[in-house]
Amino acid sequence: MTTPADDATCRATTGREFSSVTAENVMKWEVTTAWRA
Repeated sequence: MTTPADDATCRATTGREFSSVTAENVMKWEVTTAWRA
């Protein structure tokens, strides 16, 4: 479990990393969210 602050930081970070939605980024996002779940 992450705290809201940690989650907000992660969202801000991933928001920069995945600013452009591509097939590769979508796959990375799915892997990242699956790992965080």
